[in-house]
This record gives sequence, C-alpha cells and structure tokens, in this order.
Amino acid sequence: MKRLPCAVLLVGGMSLGAVAAANSAQQAPVTLNQRHIRGCMGKHMSTYKTVSYNDAKKICAAQLKAQNQTTVPPLASARPSGK
Repeated sequence: MKRLPCAVLLVGGMSLGAVAAANSAQQAPVTLNQRHIRGCMGKHMSTYKTVSYNDAKKICAAQLKAQNQTTVPPLASARPSGK
C-alpha cells in the first residue's frame, strides 16, 4: 500500500523534470543571443565613445542577424537539381 504513493510521486517528479528540461531548451537560444548582443555592445561602446546604448544595440542586433542568415544555406541552393 505504501508503494502506490511513492510510485505516484516518482512519476510526477520525472514529468516535472521533463517539462523543466523542455522549457530550458526553448529558452537557451534567446539567452545565447542576448549574451552575444551584450558582449558586442560592450565592445562597441568602449571602442566608439560617442555611440549611444540604443545605437549600439541596433548595430549589434543587425550584425548578429546577418551572421545567423549567412550560416544557414538558402533553400534554393540546398535542393538537389532534378532536371
């Protein structure tokens, strides 16, 4: 009789762990992008003293977006030519 509550708690704990792992996997890329932007902003603002915080954020976000677009091949070139 004591095994049933233990089994229920064990299954519940495992399911909560799976949900937490899935949530952290979904949030990881956003955090990584934020780290890159913050690092870029720090370097950019220390190099160019006249750049404002908002301008540095826009510049770094554009650079990160351009890097992400160049690393993913376009669909047209990824398709094999069937003709």
